Amino acid sequence: HRRCLFHDWERETRKSILFELLKSCFALEFNFVFLHLNETCKAGKTLDMLKLL
Repeated sequence: HRRCLFHDWERETRKSILFELLKSCFALEFNFVFLHLNETCKAGKTLDMLKLL
């Protein structure tokens, strides 16, 4: 019976580890997209400033 409980715990742990990995991958992807948008925004602002000169 104890082995059965341990098996459930192991499965849950594996699921949560997978979930954490997915979350961190998503966070990295999100950060990358955000940084890219930020750079694009900065580049756009720089172009606007050059137009004003």
